[in-house]
Amino acid sequence: KVTIFNREQAEKVGLHSFLAVAQGTDEPPRFIIIESGKKEKGKDTVALLGKGITFDTGGISLKSREGMPS
Repeated sequence: KVTIFNREQAEKVGLHSFLAVAQGTDEPPRFIIIESGKKEKGKDTVALLGKGITFDTGGISLKSREGMPS
């Protein structure tokens, strides 16, 4: 099962930290949930988290322009 939240849906469910980070780009944010398998009583749930980016300076320029190849 795949669920994709756009900006408005992310605001509605309270993904405030995600939306704060998304302010750093002109691209529209997407929050994607991929679920596989079924829940079993007495079994732990495994969660994997990731961040899809094309270029990230870490929010602050710690290197000179020459030190940050693109």
